[in-house]
Amino acid sequence: MGFAALGAGLLSLSVALGALGRHQSLFTDAKAAELFDIAWRYHTAHALGLIGAAWLVERTGRARPALWGARLVAAGVCVFAGTLYAQALGLDTPLSRLTPLGGTLLISGWAALAFGAARVALKNDAT
Repeated sequence: MGFAALGAGLLSLSVALGALGRHQSLFTDAKAAELFDIAWRYHTAHALGLIGAAWLVERTGRARPALWGARLVAAGVCVFAGTLYAQALGLDTPLSRLTPLGGTLLISGWAALAFGAARVALKNDAT
């Protein structure tokens, strides 16, 4: 599956989860509702970013930094938002401890994409 398709699929899921999240009766307390909202915002923003990352991957000729960046962002949004959704819905499991890993994957992914974009810019400036 391409990164644009994955981003669009994640956005579709974001709309459904956003609607679900408006039902406050799902949450045991205000903290759980806040966690769900944070997960939803990061999920949505990074799904949109993944569509942009797909463009960059193609623009770089599928160069390794861009490919790995997009992969890391895709994994990061699933781990970060997924573990927060689980916690918000009371499914706090040992996997919930992976939330910081999801954040690290997102940071690393965007850094790799920035590196890939900079390489393209430098190559274009050199010609």
